[in-house]
Amino acid sequence: MSKILACLDGSAVSAAVCDFAAWAGTTLDAPLTLLHVLDQRRYPRPGQATPSLLVNREHLLTELAALDAQRGTLAEDQGRLLLDAAQLRVEEQQARCAGAVLQHGDLIGSLESLQEDFDLIVLGRQGEDSPPKRLIGRHLESAIRLLHRPLLVAGHLFVKPSGVLLAYDDSNSARKAVTWVATCRLFDGLACHLVTVGRDREERRAALARAAEELRARGRTVTTAITDGDVELGLERYRKQHGLELVVMGAFGHSRLRHFFMGSNTRNMLEAAGSALIVVR
Repeated sequence: MSKILACLDGSAVSAAVCDFAAWAGTTLDAPLTLLHVLDQRRYPRPGQATPSLLVNREHLLTELAALDAQRGTLAEDQGRLLLDAAQLRVEEQQARCAGAVLQHGDLIGSLESLQEDFDLIVLGRQGEDSPPKRLIGRHLESAIRLLHRPLLVAGHLFVKPSGVLLAYDDSNSARKAVTWVATCRLFDGLACHLVTVGRDREERRAALARAAEELRARGRTVTTAITDGDVELGLERYRKQHGLELVVMGAFGHSRLRHFFMGSNTRNMLEAAGSALIVVR
């Protein structure tokens, strides 16, 4: 049975994270686990002294430790309220919630330790501590690099997918993404657009045809296309033209997509994408 992990914080995107997780959970008939991680550096566990507070002035140390404990307690209370509201939201959409987990620590560290128990991880494009002009959160690129489970990256608005754009360049991760889309029940009934970026050449058509054959063998309805231009802009333009609400792609590619999910290209695509994005390792 598939299991889904939804990562929540106090940001505006958390509602969409809940909705995408609920959609995935009901489609796959899979239980959801809700996770909220309190940054240990900002919110020490109540009763735990912060090492940086070990100063010589005992009175100041006592006051600062008390303030830290109060902040930690308030953050825990707020986290539990957040998880309660999220559980109510997903259950109203007929999704099954297997539990709500509140942890102290680091989000990426928590995900690395938990990922083996889950088949899909849902997280937001931005976090609550993201600057207003920053379009992606500081944890997102780290998650793409370090986690090997499929990641569903939600934007601010949930739209139930009726079609999916599968970005393809015949790399190992792109082929894995094709196999995952072909076999995962999350994509049952969705129109699948298999799109590559580059000049229209015979080898690209042959690669698309092989991938399309695998998808059709599993009952997928497939449209293939080759588009030229900048990778992220070309894919986003195609997505908008065909009204596709979901993009799936491999984390690492080759040729024109060689460094697609490395450095600035990661940020470019995540900022350009007007839809949810699933990254497959």
